[in-house]
Amino acid sequence: MRFVAELSLHDMPNVAGDQRVLRARRGWQPIDVARLWRFRDLLWLLALRDIQVRYKQAALGAVWAVIQPLVLMIVFRTFLGRFTGRVDPVELFCVLVPWMFFAATVTAASNSLVGNAELLRKVYFPRLIAPLAAVGAPLLDFGIAFVVLFGLMGWFGTTFSWQLAMLPLLVGSTIVAALGGGILMASLTVTYRDFRFVVPFAVQLGFFLTPVIYPISMPA
Repeated sequence: MRFVAELSLHDMPNVAGDQRVLRARRGWQPIDVARLWRFRDLLWLLALRDIQVRYKQAALGAVWAVIQPLVLMIVFRTFLGRFTGRVDPVELFCVLVPWMFFAATVTAASNSLVGNAELLRKVYFPRLIAPLAAVGAPLLDFGIAFVVLFGLMGWFGTTFSWQLAMLPLLVGSTIVAALGGGILMASLTVTYRDFRFVVPFAVQLGFFLTPVIYPISMPA
C-alpha cells in the first residue's frame, strides 16, 4: 500500500505566475508539525465551529456532557451492577467518561474528511487539520465531565491519592489513542464510505467487549 503525503507550499513549483500546483509524495512521510502550526488558526476555527454546531439551539447546551454519563452511570449501577461487579457510582462515572470521549472522538474524526469535502476542494490546508479539529467538541465534554467527576469524588468521600499524579498521562494517552484511531478511520472512510456505518457499530460493540463497565478480574 502506498501512503500519500502533501507537499508544503515551499515545495510547490510556480506555474503561470501566482498559480501553484499540488503534487503528492510517495511513501511514508513524517508529520510536518511546523506546517500544522502555521494553520493553527484554521484548526481553532474548525473546532469552534463544531462546538457551536453541537450545542446550537440546544436548551441545556453543554449540560448534556454531564447528563449522558450520569444517566448511563445510574442505568448500569441499577440494572447491571450485581452482574458486572461495579456498583460504586464514582468508579462507574470514572470509566464511562474516558470511553465516551474516545467513542465520540473516533466517530467525529472518522467523518471529518468526508464532512469537510467541499471545503477541502476549495481551500488548501493540511488534511490532518480536519480530524484534529474534530476532537474539539468531545474534548470540551471530556473536560466538563471531569470537573463533575471530582465533584462526585468529594460528595461520596472518595480518597484522593498520589495516583492522581498519573492523570495527565492517562488523559494524554486517551487523546492520542482516540486521534490515532480517528485519523485511520478518516482515511479509510474517504475511500470506503461503508466505514461511516462500521465505525459507530464497532464503537458500540467495543463498549461491551472491553472491560469498561466490568472489571478485568470478572469471571467468565
